Amino acid sequence: MSDSTDKTTGEARGAQSNEHGGLHLSSKLLIGILIVNTFGVGIWIGSQFMSRDTNDSPVKISGNQTESKENALPPALPHKTELRNLGESTVADIAEKVAPAVVAIEVTARASAEKTLASAIELPTPQYFFGPRMRPEQSPQPFVDGQEKRSAGSGVIIREDGYILTNSHVARPDSLIKVILNDKREFQGQLVGKDNFTDLALVKINTHGLPIARLGSSKHIRPGEWAIAIGNPFGFEHTVTLGIVSAIGRSVADLNHHVELIQTDAAINPGNSGGPLLNLGGDVIGINTAIRYDAQNIGFAIPVDVARDVATGLLANKTISRPYLGIYMRDLDPKVREALSIAKEVQGVLVRKVSAGGPSNRAKLTPGDLITKVNGTPVASSKDMREIIKTSKPGDVLKITFSRRGMISETELTVGDYSKEVVED
Repeated sequence: MSDSTDKTTGEARGAQSNEHGGLHLSSKLLIGILIVNTFGVGIWIGSQFMSRDTNDSPVKISGNQTESKENALPPALPHKTELRNLGESTVADIAEKVAPAVVAIEVTARASAEKTLASAIELPTPQYFFGPRMRPEQSPQPFVDGQEKRSAGSGVIIREDGYILTNSHVARPDSLIKVILNDKREFQGQLVGKDNFTDLALVKINTHGLPIARLGSSKHIRPGEWAIAIGNPFGFEHTVTLGIVSAIGRSVADLNHHVELIQTDAAINPGNSGGPLLNLGGDVIGINTAIRYDAQNIGFAIPVDVARDVATGLLANKTISRPYLGIYMRDLDPKVREALSIAKEVQGVLVRKVSAGGPSNRAKLTPGDLITKVNGTPVASSKDMREIIKTSKPGDVLKITFSRRGMISETELTVGDYSKEVVED
């Protein structure tokens, strides 16, 4: 009987032990599942905060971050395609978010009697050769002696410590610059530096904690994509217009612009100069710079990738050295060929104008010359010339082959420095 009892007791103890073991194992498994779930929830919450930081605009950067990288700009944002659908409130939402980072700029200068007399005869020549059909949004206007000369433009805040990107034809060094924020606060602006070559300038106001616009990328934008312009046309602050990217890589002969521009049909008017051109992600893809005044909604913007490089250079050095030839070119279109009796098989770039005292003038080039080669490389368009010039630096000597009245000649041209040779008007 005792054996039977012991056996029964042992079985009971074994069953009880197995039951406790099973419960213990179940408890461990349950705890493990809770830990994994908690970790997963933590990752999800973190991703939501990171996503919010990425998508919210305008962006604010802490003062410590800015001070640790004195010449740094926020990183470029990739070209987004997932935000391309235009909803009922898309443009309004973008305008509401970006508007605080867009400023109005008022420039005031006092005229001298000498300038007054000159302006009465002829408008001052801008730093670019504006032809009869092209002009910057804020072109120089005549004024009378003793009267203040005022002009207006726009700008976009790119750093929270008061750095503002605008056009160089807006921010003149001999003028009083007033910056008006979206919240109506007014500041005295200081010109940090300007690059007439690209028509870009950097202005600084003495404040911190400003909202900034997100700088996107202009590398992969395509004609037909939506485009939004914000600026201060004719003094109407924070005007929002909608259009599309009409074309990219525009080389505007009448403007003689040194940058391949973005063309847009978003309405741009005098006073939009220096304001941002945005995509549907709310990212800056260009800085508005010029319009064609005898047409409707043909405007041009400087690609933001160019603007970023210029702003970085101005932050670091205040001036940017640029290769300069002092020449205004024209491609050989059928009308030009017919007028000048140039055969179809002849390739080259026509010299339209030469800057007085500039490198081309010193090299004895004259209007009407047809440049056919540079350093032995054939050129067939002004774009070819610009690509060659980009690879040069001030002080380089170029061998120019050209045709003058049917005679082939050569000359040596020493590349100048645009920042030193082109004087502010």
